[in-house]
Amino acid sequence: MKLDIIWITPDRFDLKPDKSTWIEMARAMKEYGHHVKVLTSISEKDAGVVDEYSDALIAVNALDLPYVFRLSVLLKILIWTIKNSSKKSIIIINQDSLLLVPFLKLFRKTNIHLDIRTLPVDTHTFKDHLDKLLFWTIPLKFFGRSVRGYSFITKRLRDEIENEFHLGVKEFVIWQSGVSTDIFYPKKTDKINENMPYRIFYHGTVSINRGIGLVIEAMAMLHKEVNVEFIIVGTGSGLDELKKLTNSLDLNQKIIFKGFMAYKEMVNEISLADICVCPLTDRLEWNVSSPIKVFEYMACGKPMILTPISAHKDVLQGADYVVWTHGIEPGSFKEAILDAYNRKEELSNNAESATKFVKENYEWRHQAKKLGDYLTENMNGNR
Repeated sequence: MKLDIIWITPDRFDLKPDKSTWIEMARAMKEYGHHVKVLTSISEKDAGVVDEYSDALIAVNALDLPYVFRLSVLLKILIWTIKNSSKKSIIIINQDSLLLVPFLKLFRKTNIHLDIRTLPVDTHTFKDHLDKLLFWTIPLKFFGRSVRGYSFITKRLRDEIENEFHLGVKEFVIWQSGVSTDIFYPKKTDKINENMPYRIFYHGTVSINRGIGLVIEAMAMLHKEVNVEFIIVGTGSGLDELKKLTNSLDLNQKIIFKGFMAYKEMVNEISLADICVCPLTDRLEWNVSSPIKVFEYMACGKPMILTPISAHKDVLQGADYVVWTHGIEPGSFKEAILDAYNRKEELSNNAESATKFVKENYEWRHQAKKLGDYLTENMNGNR
């Protein structure tokens, strides 16, 4: 049974740190014959993103102003969905779109599926707390039971949602993060000379609670024991603070901030790394997650330094190309970096097996099949 799916994500899509989940899932589900469109918005500053992802993306215009953007885009998405969906269309929403449910039902759009990828993070400012209230707490409390189907990124996340909101979710599907090995793959590069620094690499959202600062502090503790540098690709709320930390530790020659980089260009940067790091701290939101960057590093055949949180251990416990930190503090990262440096050839050789493992288990097509099978059975008139 082929499905007609409208997947709503009411964000400035061009500014989302993670575009691949939506784009790659849409493309993978199309390979199974389903018709999928991701319905979103974009910033006027980067309208070209629609052309780049035109096979999967529909973008509506919205008022690009603080506090009103999300409500504006939800209204535009509601109007588009009412006009362009049929009674059989499956509408996938995240928790931030649950406010649309009663209005969709007024127009007999009842095939609504709720997919939740994460818990709220980085709630520091008044706007952060307001967003959490309006697009997390209130929607899940009042409309979380009003959908026909559910999916979560991990079983742990499902359990946390159930503990907080008591939705009574019994039938659901788990689909995790994934990777496209057509885009992320081992790409051989030769160092210009043997005196180049040992390169540690991170990409993704740049925020304080993601442990990036711990790696920077570890770099300061290394002094001149090894010739090493830390490359950070991405933007986020913690960028300025991490740059100040780098400056205060006199590490401007060792810590390199490269800013935002296009999704398809990331493989080139990862290929230049000697080892990649995912320094997530022991916080609830990370433990119930499935870190996409880990799969991207694996697909590129790179060894990794990882913190021993549940989300990492669930996938990579026992992997011989991972150096685990013994704790989550700068000293633990220093020890892990030294260990990785001293075993760099061994780890690099071992990491060649990661590509095959991730291709067989975490390609986006595997995740798309799980979701597609669930939607076919539970959302296509069979229930």
